[in-house]
Amino acid sequence: MTTDLLERYRAEIEDAYDRRTPRSHALLQSACESIAGGVTRATNWWRPHPIFVDRAEGCQLFDVDGNEYLDWNGCFTAAILGNSPPRVLAAMREAPTRVLSAGAPTESVHTWARMLGERYPSVERVRFCCSGSEAVLFSCRAARAWTGRPKILKQRGSYHGTTDAMEVDMPTSQRGIPPHAGADMLYADFWDEGEVEALLREQRDELAGLLLNPIWFRRQDGRLLRLVEIARANDVPVICDEVMSFRFAPGGAQQYFGFEADITAFGKSIGGGGLAVGAFGGRAAIMQLFSNLDEESPVHHSGTFAGNPTTAAAGIAALEELTPALFERVGGLGERLRSGFGHAFAEAGVRATLLGEASLVLLFLGELASLDPRRHPSPPAEAEVRRLFGLSLLNKGMFTPADGLIWAISAPMREAEVDCAVAALRATLAEFKPLFEASTPNLLAG
Repeated sequence: MTTDLLERYRAEIEDAYDRRTPRSHALLQSACESIAGGVTRATNWWRPHPIFVDRAEGCQLFDVDGNEYLDWNGCFTAAILGNSPPRVLAAMREAPTRVLSAGAPTESVHTWARMLGERYPSVERVRFCCSGSEAVLFSCRAARAWTGRPKILKQRGSYHGTTDAMEVDMPTSQRGIPPHAGADMLYADFWDEGEVEALLREQRDELAGLLLNPIWFRRQDGRLLRLVEIARANDVPVICDEVMSFRFAPGGAQQYFGFEADITAFGKSIGGGGLAVGAFGGRAAIMQLFSNLDEESPVHHSGTFAGNPTTAAAGIAALEELTPALFERVGGLGERLRSGFGHAFAEAGVRATLLGEASLVLLFLGELASLDPRRHPSPPAEAEVRRLFGLSLLNKGMFTPADGLIWAISAPMREAEVDCAVAALRATLAEFKPLFEASTPNLLAG
């Protein structure tokens, strides 16, 4: 009976989706003839097929079938200023008329770096790269060069980009990743402070850094600050991955939570939300290791388009737009969304975990006690229910792929958009209550 009910939900939700998106389906089939799998990154794929976006304005997306969506994904949180922000677009148009790219630095890169450093007391020097993945890679390289130690400790199951070492512990395919890729990585459940403290104490002479992703922490529980204190007590440098959490405050998670890292990785929204971008920075003494001025053999860092003039111009415009008042407003909307979601789940009697801070909300069906995929594997039926839940929200015009996980507020949003999302969630919870009762009773409260 449970299987039959799940199949009925799957058929109804996917049929409704297929009826709304026939051209997207056809485009995917055509794209598969020239692109492996039809999309160019794993996160752009979902079953039965992704939508193809035709245009985007403010907080809205329009697909090739003419459907309109509220964009809660924001290019995976990068577009805090919304889609196609006018000031950023103007800067991107003007910069290439002066120089498209060059094998030499430009003054704009210096301006961009100075503006970024002004927001972060811990970032005394900065270098640019082309992605958040690169930023984390070079942050770890800086920590290893500074300490002379080989190992990095990260939270098991926390995403830090697509380099082999950072993917070894992820619940994704391990095909193509060599077994030795994680030889100099240590993994722990950061929600278990005792486990982290024991590893830091035992491995302190081998550890170059503790790698933190602030999006998994809540300000009120103090857990993040305790981990920083434990690392300091064991003389282990703190590496903060601010690729997503930069959107928490003008000075990112470090200002929001009240701590300073030794090395910080940036990406996504520091480039205006629409260009490939990354940066890493930290204490002057650490970052000076990359300097050709003072080192006979500096730590190597290069990249053809790192700090290119167009991205620098977009980044400058974005940082000028990202004022304290803007962060306060979108952060308030994030709290409204989190509160509305919390009430909706409570009223429906459904368990959920709501993480994220300020303008970022991360939604998990059920109780999430750890990110460790080994400790909390999802049964196939539960994983399918989560997928269909996200697809149903998409059918209601809420663009948030990946099972409805990411809800990122953008500057063009107002209370009306937040309330619309809460209403869509309430409707989806009512729709799924019979399926929860039959197939995944563990998702029900009580």
